[in-house]
Amino acid sequence: CILMHAVALTSMVPTIYVSSRSMKVIREVVRMRKEGVDAYFTLDAGENVHIIVEDDVEYVKSRIAEIPCVKNIIDSLPGRGAEKL
Repeated sequence: CILMHAVALTSMVPTIYVSSRSMKVIREVVRMRKEGVDAYFTLDAGENVHIIVEDDVEYVKSRIAEIPCVKNIIDSLPGRGAEKL
């Protein structure tokens, strides 16, 4: 996801999707990883940060909820996967 945003920044018409709010969440995920929490982040084509975590969901949610700019946390499970229609 970082490479996608780097390409957007270096395009002929640079586009910045990552906000200072996004970076606060990303930095918190990086801190948790350094502490041993198995959490990963990704970004969509916007400022929304998606955190992928399996075992420490409630802990990660509580840490992210402490960030003042975080307005909503949406908890989601993986989809069923690909299927033939």
